[in-house]
Amino acid sequence: MKCRFILLLFLSQLLYLGVFSQKKTLYLIPGQGSDYRIFKHFVFEEFDTAHIHYIVPDEDEDMRSYAERLSAQIDTSSRYSFIGVSLGGMLSVEMSEFLK
Repeated sequence: MKCRFILLLFLSQLLYLGVFSQKKTLYLIPGQGSDYRIFKHFVFEEFDTAHIHYIVPDEDEDMRSYAERLSAQIDTSSRYSFIGVSLGGMLSVEMSEFLK
């Protein structure tokens, strides 16, 4: 009983501080040769979604540098996660290495 009370008190404090009030943003990264339409049948009711749009890579650019340039489309001031397909998944992994 005491543990439940402490847990409820803790959760109420988190709600008061607004920890759960902000929706997490899912950044959707398509595979090479596709675009945002690949995600059109997915419904993420509990999340806000944003699409990452590919930019032209520089000549001889490595994956990490390209991911760093793409990450300019990500708002890191709020909670976020990635969903990537194929190349988008590889870029998600790269971004998770340097974005906190």
